[in-house]
Amino acid sequence: HFDVELGQSKHFIGSGYRSLLLSDNSRNYPFLRVTTSFWKVKYTNLYTTFSDIWDSSNRRKKHATFHYLDLQLLDNLSVGIFESVIWQAKVGDYTRGYELAYLNPIIFYRPVEFSKHSPDNVLMGANFNANFNATTLYGQVLLDDLNISEVIGDTSNGSSGFLQNKFAFQFGGKTKINGVNLLIEYNQAQPYTY
Repeated sequence: HFDVELGQSKHFIGSGYRSLLLSDNSRNYPFLRVTTSFWKVKYTNLYTTFSDIWDSSNRRKKHATFHYLDLQLLDNLSVGIFESVIWQAKVGDYTRGYELAYLNPIIFYRPVEFSKHSPDNVLMGANFNANFNATTLYGQVLLDDLNISEVIGDTSNGSSGFLQNKFAFQFGGKTKINGVNLLIEYNQAQPYTY
């Protein structure tokens, strides 16, 4: 039921050419991944450290924790819920290191982040994957920041909401016809998402 991996690699969540949640379009990074599987549930905890590839001394680092809960609803349909938090290892002269509060494997980070009044970046998202014979339909939705009053058009505070609503979505499909793989995918991310 438990699978524990420690190493240096990259990870991918989703079915698309790229992933909005966690993509492998990066260099390898050190990680600890714990995957718990039972019944139709697969739950993954991923703890990582990212280094700035342009900083030759590797002093600029970010740490991250990812949670992904995947539920196989039907034989051909799965949905997933995603959350992550990413934070600077060093802010000014203060070295934070790996934040112990983010080691908890079974929490949603938004309440923890708000209670800490932290500047850390928390992302939440969802994923779906549906298979029909040789065709797969998939999609993702990612929320970084969302101001509901701006989404429904309330501009009484004088702003357009353009920079406050940070989200992304993806829809796509792939199939194989006469030995040829076909993939069509649409991705959109608001400015300053991530």
